[in-house]
Amino acid sequence: MAAVTRAVLFEMEISAAPNQQRRLVAGQQSVEVAVEMQGIVRMFNSSADWTFGHATVLKNETDQLAVASAFGGRGVTIVDKMSRAASALVLTEQPSSLELTPAVSGSGTPLVGGRGIIVVDLSSMAAPAAFRLGVALAVAEEEDEAIAAARGLAPGGGMGAFSKSVSAAQSAWEDRWQAAFTPGNGHYSGHLPTLQANDEAADDVARVYYLSVLSFLSCEKTIIDTHTATDWRRAYTTGGPRTGVVT
Repeated sequence: MAAVTRAVLFEMEISAAPNQQRRLVAGQQSVEVAVEMQGIVRMFNSSADWTFGHATVLKNETDQLAVASAFGGRGVTIVDKMSRAASALVLTEQPSSLELTPAVSGSGTPLVGGRGIIVVDLSSMAAPAAFRLGVALAVAEEEDEAIAAARGLAPGGGMGAFSKSVSAAQSAWEDRWQAAFTPGNGHYSGHLPTLQANDEAADDVARVYYLSVLSFLSCEKTIIDTHTATDWRRAYTTGGPRTGVVT
């Protein structure tokens, strides 16, 4: 998750298992990686527009979304016709094929977006070498803005620029984590105490404590529209980090 951008970065790694090395070196195996690219977003102007719960698109609402290929076939855009909301997803590698998927699964879950097929030739990949693939998801109030943000995070041509985006996000979140425990930090009005564990039981307590802090920090909204939110500068999701509204 990017720290100060409406974006999420995914990275996957595919490598040959030790017991497969002989067959792979002999050129007897390749794999197809299917990457589902789904990024349904919707903007709600007030709390009256939705109930407390997960804002989602129902089975009979898939026609309210416009799906299109983008980035020269390297990704997709999903635009909500009912609000000013759009998402863009792009791969770091050019897929061999890209299928748009405005469909519904057997469970009734909307599958709106795209499915990119990446053919990975592992025949010359001796361990510990691995194939790495990145996916950038950006959301915005306009389709062009979402495309520009996603392209900036993953411009293509491999993992080089994308890895820099991941490193920048990691560094920004590390700064946020350190600020939570640093007196006089520039982000929070105060700071939390640190614990010193002297035995195994204390280690368990410290683990619960720090994971609780981490969970809390991950729920902080990092982007607030100051044009409409002039009375406050910080907000946290109440049902997050996966679902729930913002307070």
